[in-house]
Amino acid sequence: MRPRSAAIELRQLLAVVRRHRADPAAPFDVLLGGTTPPDPAEARAMLEPLAEAGMTWWQETVDPRQTDLAAFTRRVRKGPPGR
Repeated sequence: MRPRSAAIELRQLLAVVRRHRADPAAPFDVLLGGTTPPDPAEARAMLEPLAEAGMTWWQETVDPRQTDLAAFTRRVRKGPPGR
């Protein structure tokens, strides 16, 4: 899914959620997950529209069948894409 279209869908989803909350203005966390590209600039380009749309947390998905321990460790040491 493209970052901008995902952000549009997230905004629509959050509008529905807010309509059903007792206090629509009360803050709440929004966690999304997936796999970001290895390039930090590409990862930021993917995540920034989602954060602007309301995402507060990103859970990086690592498939152990496709990633060895050394690659996983390198990814963790890189830290968040925004750094």
